[in-house]
Amino acid sequence: MSLILRVWVFLFVFSLGLKLEAQEFEIPDSAQIMSTLYPDTLKEYQDDSLLIDILPDLEFIIQFLPLLNLESNLVVADSLLVTRPKPVSSDTMPRDTIKYWRTGGAVTLNLSQISLSNWAAGGQNSVAANMLLNLSANYSNNVSAWDNSVDFGFGRQKREKTPAVKTDDRLDILTKYGRKLSKRLFYSALLNFKTQLFPGYDYPEKDSVKISDFLSPATVFLSVGIDYKPNANFSFMLSSLTGKTTIVSSNLLSSRKFFGVDSGKHFRHEFGGYMKLLAKGSFLKLVNYQLKLDAFSNYMENPKNIDWDCELTVGARLNKFVTANVKVNLLYDDNIVTPPNKGPRLQIRQFLGLGFFYRF
Repeated sequence: MSLILRVWVFLFVFSLGLKLEAQEFEIPDSAQIMSTLYPDTLKEYQDDSLLIDILPDLEFIIQFLPLLNLESNLVVADSLLVTRPKPVSSDTMPRDTIKYWRTGGAVTLNLSQISLSNWAAGGQNSVAANMLLNLSANYSNNVSAWDNSVDFGFGRQKREKTPAVKTDDRLDILTKYGRKLSKRLFYSALLNFKTQLFPGYDYPEKDSVKISDFLSPATVFLSVGIDYKPNANFSFMLSSLTGKTTIVSSNLLSSRKFFGVDSGKHFRHEFGGYMKLLAKGSFLKLVNYQLKLDAFSNYMENPKNIDWDCELTVGARLNKFVTANVKVNLLYDDNIVTPPNKGPRLQIRQFLGLGFFYRF
């Protein structure tokens, strides 16, 4: 091959490579150039390949093919098949189909109203509302799991000629992170915060006495242990290393030694063993349930007097947006004195309602 021809081929291949790098290279255009330089050598061209006759000096051409950023160059019989990779766009890029995060929530609103006029049997007009909000954001991969949830409930009732009273007020925030030990076991660390947002009162007939407030009390659990988690709907955690802190931010309530905090102080710290159970599911395709159970034993003071907090919620879906709800909460804390100064008692709260339900 003459020197001039070699220079022409070099310039052609080099310019072709620059165009490819700028993603301006079009196979039909290069086919026309090839036909001009080497008449009768082009056999076939497509959108992403060229099939040309072997040139007089094939080795000289092949050494410049890397400049074209070509995917393959294959000698077939007496021809050279040259292809280049197709450009990857946002529409053709492979998508990650694995979802590590699962988020969701549900809100329930229950309303009730009683109106009486000239009712001989007596009674009072009243209106009541109760709202429940549940949010969750859970992460899971092959080696770890991170569960986060927020539960909030609030209710008010207003009766004729009496001020509105609180029927429910609770805020429960949980975060738990675990590293996989086996298929169903995790090393886990848990942080759980519980409180209420508004003042609560003991309502005698003539006076009202404040018995709770925001951060009075608040309970914080910090725990490290083993978590048995066979699926996303069941978790059973055991810990022998757990710190429990009870907070009473109100000076009035701390002075009365409410919730086990010494008079004039705002914190009570305990160390002990802890258990947390969470189970949820459904049956008959219409009824959903959720069970939460916490248990704590203080190693340093009356370890046999275990603090319990059990909450069972059952909801029956009547249609897409209407549900009937039953919630039962059983609570025992050896350090809580129930008013008026009756000492520790089993506390029971029960709720039955019919209202609107929406899951997202």
